[in-house]
Amino acid sequence: MVDPSALPACVNQHVAIVRADTNRAIPGYLLAFLTHPDVKPYIASFNSGGSRRAITKGHIESFQVPLPPLAEQRAIASTLAAFDEKIESNRRLVDLIPQLIRSKVDAVLVGGDQVSVSSLALFINGGAYTKGASGTGRMVLRIAELNSGPGGSTVYNDIDVPDDKTARAGDILMSWSGSLGVYRWFRDEAIINQHIFKVIPTGYPAWIVFDRLDAVMPVFRGVARDKATTMGHIQRGHLESTSVMVPSASSIARLAHALDPLWERLLLAERENMVLAVTRDALLPELLSGRMRVQGPVA
Repeated sequence: MVDPSALPACVNQHVAIVRADTNRAIPGYLLAFLTHPDVKPYIASFNSGGSRRAITKGHIESFQVPLPPLAEQRAIASTLAAFDEKIESNRRLVDLIPQLIRSKVDAVLVGGDQVSVSSLALFINGGAYTKGASGTGRMVLRIAELNSGPGGSTVYNDIDVPDDKTARAGDILMSWSGSLGVYRWFRDEAIINQHIFKVIPTGYPAWIVFDRLDAVMPVFRGVARDKATTMGHIQRGHLESTSVMVPSASSIARLAHALDPLWERLLLAERENMVLAVTRDALLPELLSGRMRVQGPVA
């Protein structure tokens, strides 16, 4: 299979190709500098004066890039690339493991059982925890944070909430209003806001519950689309009236030997990526500023 990123490509008039003068700059170092947290906003602030914000040739010519010796540039680029490669490896695992679970489950559905979605787990709705939030403490988990993680609009609250309205790493969550989906929380402990169920498996392994909810999600999204409201949603009755196929108990027991460890490995990859990204972002300005040095060339 050919890697699409390795194929030749054309760019349009709004894209510039940056080619490093390899006698003076290592491409990986130049990429790291241009994506530096302090540099990106500076580049984005350029305005050529037209209706579209853009960088001009003059902006590029006036832009100053610090260039340490090539050996040091190479070492910096290699250090940061090691983080990126591990993060990408984990991302591939995060994408692949649910697909593998689905294929294994689908392969043993013949002879399985048709059950209501509500029988898979307890579905505990979150609470209205954003109003009057203290601004400190744990993240209040809304659909935006499920989809994109914490951001500038994330709410924090130090209120005490019941255990079944608390999200911990490894918990299954389901948004039932607006953007419907099923998620496995991997970040630090958070408070579950309204419109999100904490899904607590009852009699089934977590990977089966997650996979079967994911399989039936198109049905729920269809129900939500058909509702004549500003924000489509499902009701608890839809969990009871919608059915899904699950493997037999003996098939689940056989699959568990392989899929239990994979489910745990998935969480490890997600958690590890979170730490790696924070570490890389902290290292980047230190390395590029020279406050932290990498010793010697890295092959």
